[in-house]
Amino acid sequence: MTRSSWKDALEPAVRERFRDVYRSYDIVGDILVVKIPYDLQGEREEIGEVLLGMNPGVRLVLQVVGRTSPRLRTRKLARIAGSGPPVTEHREHGTAYFVDLSRVFFSPRLSHERWRVARQVEDGERVVNMFAGVGCYSLLIAKHREASVLSIDSNPDAIACMREGIRRNELLGEVVPLLGDARDVCADLHSIDRAILPLPEVADEFLGTAISTMDGGGEINHYREAEGPRSVCLRDSAERLSQILESLDPGGFEILRSRVVRSVGPKRWHVAHDLLYNGPDRR
Repeated sequence: MTRSSWKDALEPAVRERFRDVYRSYDIVGDILVVKIPYDLQGEREEIGEVLLGMNPGVRLVLQVVGRTSPRLRTRKLARIAGSGPPVTEHREHGTAYFVDLSRVFFSPRLSHERWRVARQVEDGERVVNMFAGVGCYSLLIAKHREASVLSIDSNPDAIACMREGIRRNELLGEVVPLLGDARDVCADLHSIDRAILPLPEVADEFLGTAISTMDGGGEINHYREAEGPRSVCLRDSAERLSQILESLDPGGFEILRSRVVRSVGPKRWHVAHDLLYNGPDRR
């Protein structure tokens, strides 16, 4: 059975109503995560068994039953099929991530975006990842570049997963896990060449913190939310971001690249802007 035909395996009555379910699901390691609408909750176990049967590498199916916390990036999940703990190893681009889905958030849908940023990093860079989670960007960068990554998160469970990821990828000393609020941790940082702000909901608030770590300027991979039709959201997001940057340091920034990363709701988008900060001592 192909992934695209998984709905066809359901009973006809369920299949007719299942057209309203989200069309995709996520596989993290050997765990599958799916969203099921309210009117299909009575069939959730049947749906789980179908998903389990059509994905031989999956041992556990979890249903999302709560919203994602914006700061700690956690969400409530419930088992609907399979067995075993919600802990797994997820691999992408030659990098292993240790993930406890009951305690941390992880999205395999951002694999391409993580790789896009990692390829921008040059050997010798000193990078700070201000919302690191389990180390998604941090481990990937250190695995493929000779760079040091200071990896911050306020969720102690994410830090624990990150430490295990550091061990599994043999990156001790190359990725440094730092527990705490990025504002507090960054107050003691300097000589940073690149800052990554991969939390669109709050990243705008931390731009000033990012540039405070850059003694001579650097690059920022910045993520933010945008609303409106896709055709205009990049322009509108760039204009709004330019206003924020001008208030922080007039004339101090250039927007190098902009792209829509993904849809997160009707006419709501996550947008990436790659920025060049020219530094406080520019002439």
